Amino acid sequence: MSNLRIARLMKLYYAVLSIFLCVLIITFQPQLIVAHHPEQGTKITKKILVSSQVTSVTTTATAEDFITQGYDKFEQEDYQGAIAAYTEAIRLNPNSYRAYTLRGLARLLEGDNQGAITDYNQAIRLNPNSNLVVHQANFAESDSRI
Repeated sequence: MSNLRIARLMKLYYAVLSIFLCVLIITFQPQLIVAHHPEQGTKITKKILVSSQVTSVTTTATAEDFITQGYDKFEQEDYQGAIAAYTEAIRLNPNSYRAYTLRGLARLLEGDNQGAITDYNQAIRLNPNSNLVVHQANFAESDSRI
């Protein structure tokens, strides 16, 4: 096999492995650092028509809600939508290394290697013990050199 073909196969292998590991993290890892303060939520207002009266109902979306939304978009291969949801999660909770990790993966699959590397580096700063994030950052850096 040529070196180029081996490099492409390794790239595909690491991409599949990264996606699999992210799904495992999302599915089985308990919620880590999510602030439950109303001032860190986004207010969503819905209008409901009740007996010819309009009533407003306000709910607060948390960073975790946007991570879930991003994951749903990611599963549908709507990587731009996933990036937008993870960005909102980061705005609400800048200490969410999961949001940075997941946005990094979505950016990587969109071809934005530099954005992915930036997100992975921030995730590593927030959670230096995550071998998965280090692995994904290394993959993104090696992928940007090919």
